[in-house]
Amino acid sequence: KKQDKNALVFVDLLGHSKGSTYFFEQNYLKEHGALPDNPPYELIDPEARNCKIPLLGFFQSHDGIPVYQFSNGEYSYTDYDFETLKSIWYENTRLIAQGYKNNGDVFGINAFRDYFAHPVLSGITVDALKAGLGEKTPVWIYFDGNGYARPPEMTPQEYINHVKCQIYTSIIHGATGILFWNDWRKTPEVFDILLPMLKELNDNLPIVKLETKHWKAHDNLHIMIKESKDGKKYFIASNTSTTDVLSIDIPEVNKKELQPLEVYI
Repeated sequence: KKQDKNALVFVDLLGHSKGSTYFFEQNYLKEHGALPDNPPYELIDPEARNCKIPLLGFFQSHDGIPVYQFSNGEYSYTDYDFETLKSIWYENTRLIAQGYKNNGDVFGINAFRDYFAHPVLSGITVDALKAGLGEKTPVWIYFDGNGYARPPEMTPQEYINHVKCQIYTSIIHGATGILFWNDWRKTPEVFDILLPMLKELNDNLPIVKLETKHWKAHDNLHIMIKESKDGKKYFIASNTSTTDVLSIDIPEVNKKELQPLEVYI
């Protein structure tokens, strides 16, 4: 910023929103004047100290719940029921965004594995980021364009249909940009299927950029109505359920049902 006042600083806040060391630091500072010179390993789970990555013991959610469980030198994520996960995910994201909002211009989160497990989180993430950053701050969300989270039994086309639902859900909730994580470990069959979907998305950008007249999200149903200056209305909807057909009850919209993971424009 000092070298180029017009530079944009992008802040990748988290790899997931189950928690981070940020909350350990914040909770520690409530009772201490400053952070210690060295990590206070005596304050974490003894099993974490025996883990191959002991620093993971400092990862926690906003309410102090450890992100990881440790046993015999190994670690795994703490399990939550989904309603608890949604609550923790939202509050962790909101608070971290709020804490870092003066450190950049554009903010995002790289949690594509969690979006595959629970597509609705792509919308919840945007809601939480905007709550922490303010409505006008740009939000760019990472998605998986190469199949890192794709199960072996799922075809590339099926997987991209899943990713498409995640992307449009984030846009309905107010995301202003999307990114894709990539390295050279994957062959291009998933990315090749992604490209036509991205062309379709680019073709739809004039609609996405129109004024939003109505927005609604309830559980797995996400709806946005846009309106052009000449009064034309455009309807965008997604169903983040992987199993349920959902009903749409909007009189001027002919579409009355959305199949699992369906996007309708």
